[in-house]
Amino acid sequence: MLVQVSPDGRNWSDAVTTEARWNGEGHVFSAEVAQSGPGYFRARFVAPEGFQAATTAAVHVTG
Repeated sequence: MLVQVSPDGRNWSDAVTTEARWNGEGHVFSAEVAQSGPGYFRARFVAPEGFQAATTAAVHVTG
């Protein structure tokens, strides 16, 4: 699982990589992102064979 950051919501870079885990109801993850301040954030799952890749909607942080 990648947490990605972007200054403009178009050009993305990887901020941190973390592992998703099964919690009995679904897969969950958490991560600490060193970047602070305004920007866009999203999570991206790069799928291995047999799984489907997914990217969340971007969240805009303003402060």
